[in-house]
Amino acid sequence: MDNGIFEKFRKEMYVAEDGYTMPYRLYIPDNYDCGEQYPLVFFLHGAGERGDDNEKQLAIGIRHMFWEGSPAYNSIIVAPQCACDRRWVDIDWDYGVFNRKQVKETRELQTAMAILKEVMEFCNVDRDRVYVTGISMGGYGTFDALARHGSWFAAGVPVCGGCDPETDAKANRRIPLWMFHGSADTTVPPVGSRLMYAKIRSMGGDKVRYTEYSGLQHGIWDNAYSDREMVVWMFEQSRYERRIQAEKRAKQKKAAMIAGGVGAAAVAAAVIAGVVVKNNKKSSSVTVAPLTPIAELPQPEPAPAATVETVKAVETTTVTETPKTIKTIKTIKPIKKLKTDKVKMITDKAVDMTVQIIRRLADI
Repeated sequence: MDNGIFEKFRKEMYVAEDGYTMPYRLYIPDNYDCGEQYPLVFFLHGAGERGDDNEKQLAIGIRHMFWEGSPAYNSIIVAPQCACDRRWVDIDWDYGVFNRKQVKETRELQTAMAILKEVMEFCNVDRDRVYVTGISMGGYGTFDALARHGSWFAAGVPVCGGCDPETDAKANRRIPLWMFHGSADTTVPPVGSRLMYAKIRSMGGDKVRYTEYSGLQHGIWDNAYSDREMVVWMFEQSRYERRIQAEKRAKQKKAAMIAGGVGAAAVAAAVIAGVVVKNNKKSSSVTVAPLTPIAELPQPEPAPAATVETVKAVETTTVTETPKTIKTIKTIKPIKKLKTDKVKMITDKAVDMTVQIIRRLADI
């Protein structure tokens, strides 16, 4: 790199649990402070930079993001390297469009995402300011990463890449996106970028931008990354509001599910209560006792022969002697063994259901 930034990228190697490896370069600011958080740029190189030397992925494009005073200097940059015979997205590049539903996520992109996750865990990354960008094959990878892992990123900058306009537009309409392409590109035709822009705009998306260089062919990456307006724009993007709204929707959905569960539990409890009363229909009274913690819930015992509890709205009065005006209540006969087991089984189910409801409510 002619601006000396190349030497500032550390060489690293990712090793998966099954032994699969991927080299990557990591840029960390000179003035890195453990008390600060930094934006992160996730860069996916093109087909010509594949290999295992851990150098070629930085040869073109991204070096132009660095100029005196550029926000790139105060960021973290992750640049994995794809093997020679592999691709970020396993499709034919000649058309610029494809059907994502027919394409699985590659091991290479999965590994690159694992590298990104690892860096985010041990570096001080502002997780609301993580950006993905790439050129050519990496442009395809940028669209793919946004479509499959859009919640990770605050913005995306695909350069001369291809996509599935129908699927990707729905996934990315809320994500700030700035695409670049050459109008005379025959390696990866600009049709994907054009359709993507038109589709998002037709859906009401107002966070998408598209720059097409008239008459230029495939190699427009230096033009794109030299666009200082784009670089400044990218680092200004944040997913904070989008994340807060998503978290709010998730909580509302969870609360609605729990509310539905409570309603179902109430109905079930009413049914269970009806069964218990039916099985105990020989009893001439119902005893109301204070609530007891579930762990200390005693087994039901026959009520004393000469004890009546009168339940009022505010207080409970216990009569220990049988008044003359009140007839003596006969002792409740013990329930047969078979019925006792059935009542216990039903009670256990009700207790389990109550515990589950309490735990769900505690998680809100």
